[in-house]
Amino acid sequence: MTAPGASRFGIGRRLGTAFALSALFAVVACLVGWLSYERISLSFREIGENDLPAATASARIAQAAGAVTAAAPLLSQAGTREQVDQIAGRLAAHLREMRALLAVPATRRAANVSALILCIVSISNPASFQASKPPFKCPII
Repeated sequence: MTAPGASRFGIGRRLGTAFALSALFAVVACLVGWLSYERISLSFREIGENDLPAATASARIAQAAGAVTAAAPLLSQAGTREQVDQIAGRLAAHLREMRALLAVPATRRAANVSALILCIVSISNPASFQASKPPFKCPII
């Protein structure tokens, strides 16, 4: 017979229950950590596949646009037709580079940036842009 108020569980059963609960909590914590790691890995993978190429292309486009901007004062200071042709050739090369970068399929996040840059290119040189591409309706005009 047990004494009144005494538990039916002995010390061995209490220790076994405590160790089992500790193991269960460890497994639950492991599962939560694993799922969190998978979620973060998915975010990093998405950034690497979608956002980094767009950011890299944007940086290269900005670099080419900076070269075009830097060449504009040189064009106004050109003294001979040869210098004008040489600077115009460099400008055309930079614009070709920009168009090549824009020809890469845009991700869903970079589509608006690509459309804006196409507008800038079409405004800056409408004759050559229209000759190389089908008619383009600029959304900002």
